[in-house]
Amino acid sequence: MGKHRRLNKNKKKYKNIEKFKAVKNKIKLHKKEIKLKIAKQFVLNLSSKTLSQPETLVLAKGLNFVPTTKTSTKQIMIDFKKTERNLRLSYFFLENRNIHSKIHPFKEKSKFSVPAFADNPIEKYIFYTKMELSKYVPKTEFNLSLQERNCLKNLKHDENIIIHKADKNNVTVIQNLSDYLEEGEKQLNDNIHYEQIQDINLKNTQKKVYEIIYKMKEENCIDEISFKYIKNEQNYIKTPFAYFLPKIHKLDREI
Repeated sequence: MGKHRRLNKNKKKYKNIEKFKAVKNKIKLHKKEIKLKIAKQFVLNLSSKTLSQPETLVLAKGLNFVPTTKTSTKQIMIDFKKTERNLRLSYFFLENRNIHSKIHPFKEKSKFSVPAFADNPIEKYIFYTKMELSKYVPKTEFNLSLQERNCLKNLKHDENIIIHKADKNNVTVIQNLSDYLEEGEKQLNDNIHYEQIQDINLKNTQKKVYEIIYKMKEENCIDEISFKYIKNEQNYIKTPFAYFLPKIHKLDREI
């Protein structure tokens, strides 16, 4: 009789465990369905590509989401160089710390570098911190699963689609690249809002800008700092790129 009772108890225990696992899996599946349903509200697929569940979940995070990447000791040491410079500057200009002067809006960043001090607590701190950082092995905790990272990589290298945000909505839109280019050409060739320039001469434009700012400088319309800032900015002149954002708030609700 004792053996039969133990067997019955084990059977009931086994059934309870199996029942618990089944309920647990059902709850897990239900949570996934809710998560996917919410994610679909932030993703609009206008392309011919069929998105998988992991792809939808990744895109729903938005284009401002930053996936974590592996950090090397070398990169940490490079970043610490900035802190090292700031510490030396703070000590070097310690006497003038209470002097508040109005900074010019177009003032260029200073490249002044303070030499290392001979015997100073700051130098000791920098030295020992560098020693500790050189031994440190960073551990990367990814904010995306391996499956999601692979999905992101596949979407990035898919040359048939383009991914961008909507015009007036926090929604990620996926379009066929051919449809996107066709709509862009249509808007640029409307002959109302845009005009085609046959010959783009950036050097000639740069020369004209130089003449204007030199004249403004001679007439004291701008100061020396503003003049230098505008003059240096001319070295970065390049042809701008046009991009288009879909106005999904004007689309039919059935789409």
